[in-house]
Amino acid sequence: MKRDRLLQCAIVVVSFMFVALLPFRRTGSDLFGETSKDSKSGLDYSRKIHDLESEQHGDARVNVPYAAVINFCLGESYGRMSQWAFMNHKDYARAQKYDYLQGDSLRAPYGHFFTPPSWGKAAFLWMILDRRTEHKWFLLADCDALYTNLDEPVDQLLQHLGYDDSPQGSTHVIVARDLGDSPFNAGFMLVRNGNWSLDFFAEVLRLSTQPAVREHPWWEQHAMHRVYKENKHGEHVHIGIVEDRSRLNAFTVVRGEYKDGHSFVRHQVNCPGHPENNATTFEQCAENLASFFCSRFRSRHRNKCPT
Repeated sequence: MKRDRLLQCAIVVVSFMFVALLPFRRTGSDLFGETSKDSKSGLDYSRKIHDLESEQHGDARVNVPYAAVINFCLGESYGRMSQWAFMNHKDYARAQKYDYLQGDSLRAPYGHFFTPPSWGKAAFLWMILDRRTEHKWFLLADCDALYTNLDEPVDQLLQHLGYDDSPQGSTHVIVARDLGDSPFNAGFMLVRNGNWSLDFFAEVLRLSTQPAVREHPWWEQHAMHRVYKENKHGEHVHIGIVEDRSRLNAFTVVRGEYKDGHSFVRHQVNCPGHPENNATTFEQCAENLASFFCSRFRSRHRNKCPT
């Protein structure tokens, strides 16, 4: 019992130390401005972030890809699902020649300090934003979400959704409308690489010091909702909420919402539990995800998906 208490104290102390290192909100035009482009510092940041990649693009990062796909799957509950997410998220990055940044126990050895583990996703994203690479956008999907339109690039998706992807665009975080009273779902996000996004997720992470937010069933998504509702820094302008969830982040719990060839991401939300998922255990949820993955992408992974 004493040992458990000491371990809990250590986790809390490390978490508070991490949050304490986050920058304060910037004021004035810098809050909404884009990162400055310095070739030397940009190269240094590219090399640092290059260490996180599982797909190599050569020693010299001359042409940084337009976007990077981020994957962060930690926690026992989603352990079996993560193997399918790893392959799928990497497939999309390969198809578009984007960078693939994977946060796991090797590349993010601090992950076990995050309780609940979902907070690690927001922390990993913030750390990547803080490196100020030359990527324009980051894509971040949960372990139970799969990219289904591998041939659709981010700039084309943004155009179809009606968002300006140029440096003058005012939208920095793009998410889909959620169910019920939840303003949006953070299971899949498009995040513009810039100061506003960096500050927003710093604010989100700081809220984790509050036990009611940290232990909320929606974790970092609940913190994002809090910051959005307070709207102290133009969140209502800079966060785009897509009303057509089927197009961006289709839920499995809404019958017929996922449309092959139309939906960008298929998201197996509320599994186990929701009757539409037909699963009562995480093992069954993983089997369902594997079944869909193999029915959709068997030609790419015949060794993992035998007939």
